[in-house]
Amino acid sequence: MPFQELAQAATTGAAAAEPASGGAGFEIPHLAPDVLFQIGPLGITNTILFTYLVMVVLVALAIICTRNLKLVPANRSWQTFAEVVIGTLLNLAEGSVGRERARKIFPLMGTLFIFILTANWLGLFPLVGPFYVLKEGGEKIDLFRSVNADWSTTLALALITFAVTEFWGLRMRAKEHLLHFILPLGVGQIELVSEFVRVLSLSVRLFGNLFAGEVLVTVMTGLIPVVVPAVFLLLETLFGFIQATVFTVLCLAYFTLNTTSHHAEHEEAHSPAHAAAA
Repeated sequence: MPFQELAQAATTGAAAAEPASGGAGFEIPHLAPDVLFQIGPLGITNTILFTYLVMVVLVALAIICTRNLKLVPANRSWQTFAEVVIGTLLNLAEGSVGRERARKIFPLMGTLFIFILTANWLGLFPLVGPFYVLKEGGEKIDLFRSVNADWSTTLALALITFAVTEFWGLRMRAKEHLLHFILPLGVGQIELVSEFVRVLSLSVRLFGNLFAGEVLVTVMTGLIPVVVPAVFLLLETLFGFIQATVFTVLCLAYFTLNTTSHHAEHEEAHSPAHAAAA
């Protein structure tokens, strides 16, 4: 598998760099998360633990932003910050699908953006490395690992997005939505396959970008541990925001495609009022 070959090559390079750097080597993150302990058949990994940490941070922020709510908040307040974020996302949705449909997809959009962005930025804090557990044989396992650098997490987010957008597509125009997977022959079947390819593309895009960033920061920190890693951390801050935005916009795009009647678009385009406006 290409991911495994890349990880093996990176690990070999890290081992080769260790003697040259006077023993101060570095360890490339594994593709699979490490299991910290078992609860029956369920393995609790360091990414699951980090997910709960993200949830605690989000709950704390929600409490801070919603306490002492005011009709006209101060310019520099947590309430204003929350309203700007929520208002921006809501305006994006309303500008794409209108007020009524925007209210249906907005809860998922807002949740995805805030969760992914918080997880990305929290993963840049020095929580990985200083905190670890010792397993049998003296093996050190990081207590925390970035959530979105685990494919199972990004796959779960993509599956939720797929399920919700398909639900609203069936709810709002079930017959037309199902028929476009059948007719015209050949094209409809390609559309059906593309629906499932969305899940793979959504999950792999987010996972691949963030896992590559995690490896890059690890390598740069091991080779040049002073100035250069700060530059890459700054870039990762930007990339974390971009990836959260891209995932959210794609969620909105899929919702728009699934809930927009193509017949209505065709009739509107050929209506006299539309022609006069043009």
